[in-house]
Amino acid sequence: MVSRRVVVGSGLAVVAAGAGLHVAGRDDDLLRALGARPHPIPDESDTALLRTAASEQVSLVNAVEQLGGADETLVDVLREQLEALGGPPGDSAPPASEVTGGADVVARAVAAAARRRESDALTAVSPDLARVLASLAAGQAQVARTLGRRG
Repeated sequence: MVSRRVVVGSGLAVVAAGAGLHVAGRDDDLLRALGARPHPIPDESDTALLRTAASEQVSLVNAVEQLGGADETLVDVLREQLEALGGPPGDSAPPASEVTGGADVVARAVAAAARRRESDALTAVSPDLARVLASLAAGQAQVARTLGRRG
């Protein structure tokens, strides 16, 4: 016959081990080893980074579209980047472009956005989001360089 102390002690040991794995960030590994497929929960700061990047990308698309004689390829690149971010944020209507001026002004705005995305990529928790933001920064830098040559 098993005593209550053994049952309670074993239960506490299991809870302590589970808490230790959770704190160490290894609980998902244990669940996978047991055959479970844990559902990842996105980090709130990553969600905010993604939302900010998408909102700013909408503004950049609008700014480049408003340029007279803008190369449609650049607009397509910016739109593809927006789709890679999950599309425009659904919580509001698409904003009017906050960037106005010639190609040189828009190029500086796109270059500034590229620097922000590069910084965001370094602070992202998710490696996948870091890769997306780094790729976005590189693409935006290329668009800025192309616009700067025309400005």
